[in-house]
Amino acid sequence: MNQFSSFLLAACLGTLVSTQARAQASGSLTVEPSIELRNSKGSFRCALFTSGEGFPNQYEKAVMTVSPAIVAGRAVCSFSSVPAGTYALAVLHDENNNMKMDNAQTGMPLEGFGASNDAEPGLMSPPSFKDAIFKVDGQALKMTVLIRYMGDS
Repeated sequence: MNQFSSFLLAACLGTLVSTQARAQASGSLTVEPSIELRNSKGSFRCALFTSGEGFPNQYEKAVMTVSPAIVAGRAVCSFSSVPAGTYALAVLHDENNNMKMDNAQTGMPLEGFGASNDAEPGLMSPPSFKDAIFKVDGQALKMTVLIRYMGDS
């Protein structure tokens, strides 16, 4: 193998290793409500979705979930080792701790909820995945999320 061939092989291997390192990059995500929760009952649930399937209410379809304790009306969701990619975040103040959003007979949410980018719900629909997407690039990311309370619990 001549010098040029060796150089070319080393350059290709370096590019391959660099590409693999970027593909495997992961970061952390810390999420806090931008307002104090209306009480310290139940739990604060955060879920990361990589597609609109199940977003925002079907937490079992999320790729990562955390549920920190609520202390004095505050909670912080911390995700570690989040692979680089595109996500949408859904949050729920699950006041009765039944692991789902409770709704009135009219469909109005009875518990606090929110989404990344403070994506707004429609008149009779939850926030859309498209409006809530954000990117994780392997760095530490911090975000606040507006919690909306629409009905009485």
